[in-house]
Amino acid sequence: MFLPALLWRDYGVWSFAAFALPNIVGAAAMGLVMRSPRASSVFLERHRWACFAFSAVTVAFQVFFAAWVARVMGGGFWHAGWLLCVAALLLSRGGPSMLRTATLVGLAVWVVSVATLATTVARESGAGMLPEVVEWTGVLPGHHLVPLAMVCLLGFGLCPYLDRTFHRARIEAGTRAVRVFGIGFGFLFAVMIAGTLLTAPLLVWIVGATGGAGGQAVGRLLVALFAAHTLPQLVYTVWVHGCETRGNAERIGLAAVGLIVGLAVVLAGAGPLVRQYGWDIGWANPLFGGEVVYRGFMAFYGLVFPAYVAVVAWPMGDGGRVVARRNILILGAVLLVAGWFYWAGFVERHTWWVAGGVAVVVLGSIVACVVAKPARATGGLHDNGLPGT
Repeated sequence: MFLPALLWRDYGVWSFAAFALPNIVGAAAMGLVMRSPRASSVFLERHRWACFAFSAVTVAFQVFFAAWVARVMGGGFWHAGWLLCVAALLLSRGGPSMLRTATLVGLAVWVVSVATLATTVARESGAGMLPEVVEWTGVLPGHHLVPLAMVCLLGFGLCPYLDRTFHRARIEAGTRAVRVFGIGFGFLFAVMIAGTLLTAPLLVWIVGATGGAGGQAVGRLLVALFAAHTLPQLVYTVWVHGCETRGNAERIGLAAVGLIVGLAVVLAGAGPLVRQYGWDIGWANPLFGGEVVYRGFMAFYGLVFPAYVAVVAWPMGDGGRVVARRNILILGAVLLVAGWFYWAGFVERHTWWVAGGVAVVVLGSIVACVVAKPARATGGLHDNGLPGT
């Protein structure tokens, strides 16, 4: 929910549509594409390592964000936030009781977020920050929204299929999946996205042209409200992903703890130095250390994970339980080439290069489908719930 603020800063308010529509539609569509609980179960089994990697990166992302904002905004609750995320991962448990608890806690988190968003909007309007923020938003040409929309379509359209929590929702929804996903993402999730847009001036201020120094000027109340909105979501996200991954014998969840703690330590030690000198890439408003790392995480959701679905999961169909080596080799080539395009587009700000990266992913998917062995037809959709090749 922080990404819309960055997009608004760079591309203007219309970037919200490029972000929100693919996000809502892509997430809701999973309830239709995965036609049965068995389809989700089969997909999770066949692509368990990719789904596990998705959860590990997601957990690391939450903790990094808490550590980054703690350095920028200050406040003891933020410094404790990433530790709460680690504790939530260690204390996560699966089972039927988890489902009931997750439902109640998730509803509570949503209500708290809506309340804090409404209060933030009211306070924000009187803080005098909006005029200054508007002066340095939409700094990139409007036509740059086209490649941005392409990435959003790719990422938000395919990432849900590697999210274990989405599959859990699909399995538990049973025959009510279309209705459940429609309400969940068409209303509850959409309300949260709309609230984020309304509070974008505060978020943009935090990571503004001064490299984050604006966080010192927004006032303690707004900082506390932002924490009340964000920290419960971070902790809850970590907890539910931990509940879905604790059953794996490899216990990669504990490895994820090491990864996120290492990221937090590195960020805490090197962050001030990087922020002081910035990441000078020849752009009018240089990126600073925290945002570079943030964009690195977003590359997983905009490129790595959707490319896996497009190149490995989609062409695989129901042609076997083991991912073919050729698909992995094609995926590696796609990530190597497309990654260069994404770097040029999102870090060096030559946005139209991103379109080349998306084209590489699409081409890789076509190649993987062509070289895939013929799959046994199962009536339109394969057992893993994805369209056949």
